[in-house]
Amino acid sequence: MKAIIILRQDKKKWVESLGFNCHPAMVPICNKPLLEYLIDFMVLSQCASITINMEIPSQEIQDYFGDGERFGTCISYMSIDKEEGIGRIIEDNDIYSYCSSFPLIVLDGLFFIHYDKSVFNADWPQALDTGVLASCNSGNLLIIPNVQNLRNLSRINPGIPLSLSKMENIDDFVRINMEILDAEQEHYILPGYRQSQKINFGKNVGIGENVKIIPPVILGNYVRLQDNVRVGPHTVIGQNVILDEKSSVDRSIVLSNTYIGKNLGVSKKIIGGKKVINVQNKDILEVEDYSLFSDLPNTVGFSLVTAIRKLMKQLKDSINNFMPDFISSRFGGIS
Repeated sequence: MKAIIILRQDKKKWVESLGFNCHPAMVPICNKPLLEYLIDFMVLSQCASITINMEIPSQEIQDYFGDGERFGTCISYMSIDKEEGIGRIIEDNDIYSYCSSFPLIVLDGLFFIHYDKSVFNADWPQALDTGVLASCNSGNLLIIPNVQNLRNLSRINPGIPLSLSKMENIDDFVRINMEILDAEQEHYILPGYRQSQKINFGKNVGIGENVKIIPPVILGNYVRLQDNVRVGPHTVIGQNVILDEKSSVDRSIVLSNTYIGKNLGVSKKIIGGKKVINVQNKDILEVEDYSLFSDLPNTVGFSLVTAIRKLMKQLKDSINNFMPDFISSRFGGIS
C-alpha cells in the first residue's frame, strides 16, 4: 500500500492571523501538526511509503517529517505545478518509482480525517473500487486499486467509517480542536500521556498549589501552572506556556510560547503571545502590556539541549585555542 498527499497551498491569511509563521499543514491541532494526523492515518492503513507533493516546497515540513522512519513509514517529497491534475501527479510519481505499485491512497487538499484508531481495520482499502472515500470543501480522500482505473476518480464509495473536516479558517481550527478535545481524544495518537479521563499532559508540566483542572483539557510540554490557577473546561494549552498566579482559562486555545499574567480570566479566546483573538466575532487585539500577555522565547526541550551543547563546544574551542598561546608565552614554547 502506498499513499500520495497533495498540498496545493502555502501560507494563508487565516494562518498568519493566528500568529503562525508556518505552512497550513503544520498548524497545531491539540498540540500536534495537522499533517501528522494524516501521516498517522496512512501508517494505520499500512502504507509502506508516502509521497508528499507540494506546489511550493516546504523545508519546514521536510525537516519535521524527514524520511518518515520515526513515524513507521518511508516519506519522500516532490514538487508539482499549480494546474497539475491528480492523474498527472500519479503518473509523475509512478515514473519516479515513488508509487510503482497499487492500491494507492490519495489525499488531495488540506483537511482533517475523523476516524477511530481503536476500531480501525487496516485492510479497508483492499475491497474498494476506485473513487472518492470522503470529501469536504477543502479536498478529497480517494482510493485507486490499480492504474487502469484512473478514469473513475469521481465515483463515490459509500459506507466508509470516516469523514473529513475542511481546514480553511479560524472557525475550522477552533472546531476541530474542540471536537477532539470533547469527544475524540481516544480516537487518535495524541502527544503526551493520559493523566485521567479527558485530561492529557505533556512532559515536564509544573503545577503549583491549589490548581484546579476541569476536563476536558490538554496540556503541552513545559507548561507551568502557578498557584491558584484554574484551567478548563474545553481548553487546549500549547507548549512552553506559563499561567501566572490566580489566572483562569476556559473554552480557549492557548498557543505555544505564551505568558498569561496574574489574576486574568480568559474565556472563548485564542491566545498567542500578546495576540488575543475572540473566537466568536474574530476580533484581534494586540496587547502591549507585557504583564498581561506576552510571547515567551522558545528555549525548551531540544532547543535548550542544543544551546547547552553549543555552549560547551564554544568553551572547548576557546580552551583549545587559548592553551598553546598560554604555554608558549609562559614557558617559551615547547621543544
